[in-house]
Amino acid sequence: MELNALLQMMLASAVPVFIFLIANELVANRMFAFVAGLAYAAYGPAVCYSAMPITATWIDFLNTAALWAIIRASKTWSPQLFGIAGAAVGASSLFRPNVLLFPVCIIALMVLRSTREQRSSALMSMGAMAAGLALPLAIFAARNYVVTHQFSFTANTGSMNFFIGNNRWATGQYVRMDDIESGNPFTQLEDYRVFASREVGRPLDLKESNRFWRDKTFRDIALNPVRWLQVEVKKLLLLASRYELGSNVSYYYFVERSWTLSFVSVISFPIFAALSLVGIVLIFFSAARADRFTAEVVALYGATYIISSLIFFVLAEYRFALVCPVAILSSCTLLEAKRFFVQQDWRNFFLTAGAVGVIVFAIRAIDVRRGNNIPMEVATSIAAEGNALIKEGRVDEAKDAYRHAIGIAPSAGAAYINLVKVLIAQRKCTEAVPILEEALKSAPSYHLFEQMGECKIKTRDYAGAIQHLEIAYKLRPTELNRRRLDYAIQKAR
Repeated sequence: MELNALLQMMLASAVPVFIFLIANELVANRMFAFVAGLAYAAYGPAVCYSAMPITATWIDFLNTAALWAIIRASKTWSPQLFGIAGAAVGASSLFRPNVLLFPVCIIALMVLRSTREQRSSALMSMGAMAAGLALPLAIFAARNYVVTHQFSFTANTGSMNFFIGNNRWATGQYVRMDDIESGNPFTQLEDYRVFASREVGRPLDLKESNRFWRDKTFRDIALNPVRWLQVEVKKLLLLASRYELGSNVSYYYFVERSWTLSFVSVISFPIFAALSLVGIVLIFFSAARADRFTAEVVALYGATYIISSLIFFVLAEYRFALVCPVAILSSCTLLEAKRFFVQQDWRNFFLTAGAVGVIVFAIRAIDVRRGNNIPMEVATSIAAEGNALIKEGRVDEAKDAYRHAIGIAPSAGAAYINLVKVLIAQRKCTEAVPILEEALKSAPSYHLFEQMGECKIKTRDYAGAIQHLEIAYKLRPTELNRRRLDYAIQKAR
């Protein structure tokens, strides 16, 4: 585990180096390329994810390595470098298959840009890239065939994710479907296959299950296309917003615990987004001193993740993957602004600075996830920390964690439920009752009514138990709730 963490941190340290190299190819200025790499390295989620056991760092390393290899290979049509780039993207796709759109676009771009004299070299190089891409996919497909007796080149989650991001209840982000999923991420795909089989009335294999969810999603979109378009717009706003999406655990949970993250959190994504958008305009519609091909490759890479988010949903890893291209493109805006300033071209200087300011202001003004969500996210993550402490037998520390979560977000229902569960197990129902009374005011749920009924029975307040268990039974008419209610009524006589 320690070796994996060390390797991940080494890979995370290599990403800013690749960004520096790519930005230097773009603007041919080491100082501004260094600023691009430093901006990425100082970006809060980059610091946070480098120490977390998630795939975001590995994906960024493989993709930035592929970007650099493509840009370098394009100067000499080197089949070896194109092959390495393809292999890096293929390996990255095993974590997130959405990146497979990128090499397809690159192959088309290279063939279109090549002259008649370069056509044979271009085709050979693109063949090498395709071969490099196929290598990790073929290994993965062979492994899948041995395990499942079905050929599958990537994870079979496309249709499931398509449904999650575009169904009639979609919000633009990942939302767990409680009526389908068991809550175990390792059985999620199987949960969707079982549900689809139940809906159809016969067992379905993975391919049939994927077809079921794809067709169901298109029916949901056709049912209300206006709402679907609204969700698509919301996805774009989520991608650009100042709000940092969490990955299993809220990013702001770590900010609260780390002065380093608190310090670097002043660098927000809207600043990157604004600088990169202005950079694109300067490169493609003005006379910016930048390498156009490098800009095209970097922009295509960024577009891959934007399109992926629109097709599926906005995820922390998709948003984080955009930081690399926007940091690189930002270097062009900064370099051009410096050139305008040195040349005293005040008109273009203030137009550039003004455009960046207007975009940042607009993104912040229409932010679809304002700070009022953050306390709840932090509280939920702290409650999860309490759950982990319970498993380790550190009950008192867990109770402190639950109380801390409630203090941050008084409507954090999970923290109340888990705290009361501990108190009931410790036979401290008298202590639990006032906590439940407060919880029912701010975050009422059937769990809390059940727990209040149980506490009232244990404290022999049968009238109070009946009052709360009747509500609990209406909300969740289970056999256990019915037995509890019958017991309270019998004791009250």
